Amino acid sequence: MRYFIVFYLVFATNFCFGQTLDTQWYVKNYKGWDKTAWIQNVDDKFLLKNVAEPASGARNDIFIIFEDGSYYNNYGTNQSETYRINQSYDIKGSKKIRYFYFSNVYEDDDPEENVIIDPTNGGKKPTIQPIDNSGSLEFNHTPVPNKDITMIIDTRERGCKGSHFRLC
Repeated sequence: MRYFIVFYLVFATNFCFGQTLDTQWYVKNYKGWDKTAWIQNVDDKFLLKNVAEPASGARNDIFIIFEDGSYYNNYGTNQSETYRINQSYDIKGSKKIRYFYFSNVYEDDDPEENVIIDPTNGGKKPTIQPIDNSGSLEFNHTPVPNKDITMIIDTRERGCKGSHFRLC
């Protein structure tokens, strides 16, 4: 019984409380982040404000899921700099933007209490087009054993119920 209690305490502490929220999702279900809450309605353009410029050797990556499930991912390129204006990013999608993730590669995340999505501005930079992936599964980094990996699966498209999926 003592081992069970020790296991439970270690598991609960590390698993339940050790997980941090990913605060880099700045648009969720067409709602934009405004320092403390999800309040702004987002269509196909916005200005991401108060984002620090990347440090030397670092970069910012953009991941967008459009309303129809198509997506854009600039991982491994420096394309996000095309959309940067000082400490803001001017984003305009070719379709309505449902989700927007902003990744700080090789540096700390921007404090969420500073970041604002402004849907009343933006749209002056080149339009972001979805990637044609022909239905294949794509990763934005090399999978590493014993590390986490995030997969985004739209269960509505597949008619799935529950939380278990068979990929192979």
